[in-house]
Amino acid sequence: MHVLSYANEPYETFTTPPALEEMRAALRSVKSQFGQSYPMVIGGKKLMTNALLTSTNPSAPSEVVGHSARATREHADAALEAAWTAFESWKLWKQEDRSRVMLKAAAIMRRRKRELEAWLVYEIGKNFVEASAEVAEMIDFTEYYARQAMRHVGGLGHLNACSGEENESFHIPLGAGLTIAPWNFRWR
Repeated sequence: MHVLSYANEPYETFTTPPALEEMRAALRSVKSQFGQSYPMVIGGKKLMTNALLTSTNPSAPSEVVGHSARATREHADAALEAAWTAFESWKLWKQEDRSRVMLKAAAIMRRRKRELEAWLVYEIGKNFVEASAEVAEMIDFTEYYARQAMRHVGGLGHLNACSGEENESFHIPLGAGLTIAPWNFRWR
């Protein structure tokens, strides 16, 4: 796999009629999907619970964007166990293949950029430009780290050393983890 130079994903300012029409079309498409229920996915299996989380449009609180399965501590433990199981094969993949998966994910997000932006507008109340910048950042993270990992295939090369220091670097697979991140953009 050839590692091309990295450039930040541009975000849209929606100052042209074509960009605005693309966004309006994406908003219509996303709105037509309102009210659906989404299961959690653990170990490749879709799980729906009786307890649901309801997401509403903060700009129109009577609009239900969707419902998602409410996870319990047991679900979190099962997800972490499934991640460790998947890690056993993932850690054996060549870095080129792992990076290719991430680059493909970035390409999918790039193709669906307006749709992803529309979901952010409806679900968390972002304006168009903020939504575009956030999706661009998501693409940036995915692509940047895929490319950075490729730079180190075959070793790190020269490490910067200071007089009197011995520096070594080793690549080790770290494994799976679980984060329940705070969501501080919108309060209920």
